[in-house]
Amino acid sequence: MQNAYTFHYLEETAEPLFLLSSVGEGETADEEYRWHGLERTGGGMVFQYTVRGEGLLRIGGQTYAVPRHHAFLIGIPGDHEYRFDASRAETWSYRWIRFESKGMGGAWKEWMDRLGPVLELAPDAEPMLLLESLYADASTDRLKDRYEVSQRIYEWMASLQRYCAGRKQPSLAALPEPYRRVADYMDGHYAEDLTLDRLADVAGMTRTHVCKMFARNAGMTPIEYLRNRRMEKAAELLRQSGLPVKDIAARCGYPSVGYFGKVFLKVTGMQPTAFREAEEDKVHGFLRLIK
Repeated sequence: MQNAYTFHYLEETAEPLFLLSSVGEGETADEEYRWHGLERTGGGMVFQYTVRGEGLLRIGGQTYAVPRHHAFLIGIPGDHEYRFDASRAETWSYRWIRFESKGMGGAWKEWMDRLGPVLELAPDAEPMLLLESLYADASTDRLKDRYEVSQRIYEWMASLQRYCAGRKQPSLAALPEPYRRVADYMDGHYAEDLTLDRLADVAGMTRTHVCKMFARNAGMTPIEYLRNRRMEKAAELLRQSGLPVKDIAARCGYPSVGYFGKVFLKVTGMQPTAFREAEEDKVHGFLRLIK
């Protein structure tokens, strides 16, 4: 089931405008729902956002989950495919926009390199509110002409770019399976002396490849991810337990309390004892280093 509004322009234009191909919302429980980037006609960009359920996005040889409140932006044509998989969810409910504009490829590639192909977006984030407004106006024929359409898409793109500029990393929920396994393994074994060789075994690839590709997909190296997990746990224990600092260091994978103190100071800007005694507003938000 889909509610879609497509747009046809009566004449070609050389003006630097955003051209809206379609905007809509839909829901599917049919595994026949799939779009392949090398089999579609036309060009432009597609942005699709999951309202409920989950879809899958393949780019090249990597497959990514697109769960609730996540979106992707892809260019047509391209070696990609997005589809519904009934083994992962009962339905996939989504919103989308397809549009064309010269010069968008560079910005799209920059976002993918920095944030990964799947982006987490709250439903009340400005880009989603603007997209909902554009869809509502398209459905009630309130878009006056190509210039207003272009202006509205430009406003939406600028909002999305602003949102992306404020993101530090991609959503870990959407990591490809090998790197999700690595992240899950570090979540459960952060207190151990983990080596890159061990993480490479978990991923089923070489240590060089897992370092490079984990960083590309997660926005940080495995070592940085492990450090953040340890620091989050250390911060939690410092604030919520009376354990000595040396015991907390050991529980978080640091046999040397001195080295633990140096790492903690670098990450938080405070020594562990000062962090433990600090007022709540000075440490607010630290326990959300990574979500």
